[in-house]
Amino acid sequence: MTNTHTITSQDWQKFEIDFPEPRGGQATFVVAGHKTGSVLLNNIIADIQTVTGLPAVPVETSLWKQGLNIKDWPQELYDLLEQDGLVYMSFRDLQKLPQLASFQHGKRIFMIRDPRDVAVSYFFSMSQSHTLPKEGDAREGLIKMRETASGFDIDQFIQKGMANAVLRNIESFAHFLNTENTVFYKYEDIIFDKESWVAQIASDLEVEIPQNDIERIAKKHDIRPSKEDPSAHIRSVTPGGYTAKIKPETIAYIQQNFPKFFSEYGYEKDPV
Repeated sequence: MTNTHTITSQDWQKFEIDFPEPRGGQATFVVAGHKTGSVLLNNIIADIQTVTGLPAVPVETSLWKQGLNIKDWPQELYDLLEQDGLVYMSFRDLQKLPQLASFQHGKRIFMIRDPRDVAVSYFFSMSQSHTLPKEGDAREGLIKMRETASGFDIDQFIQKGMANAVLRNIESFAHFLNTENTVFYKYEDIIFDKESWVAQIASDLEVEIPQNDIERIAKKHDIRPSKEDPSAHIRSVTPGGYTAKIKPETIAYIQQNFPKFFSEYGYEKDPV
């Protein structure tokens, strides 16, 4: 059984979100920063949901497609997220989640990636490949960002700080490193080992899934472009591709301004 909730934004627009019947136990929150493999993770969880009946809610994706900006989420939505027994997924930003009792006492799954590859991927996404909502403020904001990004080359885009908010958000996940009931996935560890990762995701979500389904889901999502396509969502998957895209000065800018990726997440600095 699915329960449809209607929420009202600050400008009195109505948006709907579907919640399945919860299972027993705590809530689980899945937070994958922009350009860390978030779409891949969400799609794999959706496939696991189809096989197992996992009660998952793609919160951010569902509302974004309707045109609701994250910054405009009303308190009544956060109140809905206090319900236990559900997997709340598709978050890119922490936002107000740490204030929720369900987040504090539930399970947390995060996904991170090398900040230099994130910044490069974000540039191509904003300037060319990111899909647009059909309507609403989210659509207008993305169109404006695309127009702005198209006026810069990749090094200017990054050095002018246009990826800073995205990188700063991923850095904020570090607060939850080594805390109870928290899992971190690194893009670099999983991108070429999908089968093990699908099995790990299912285990972390506390569902059992047959091996043949694990293999099928992994194969479905093991996409490796033979050549780079800047206009495609999956432009390139190889870690470290940033070295061929941005100047040493841009690499230095990222390494200097986002130190937690290196001091806490374990990424290695380039000698620039």
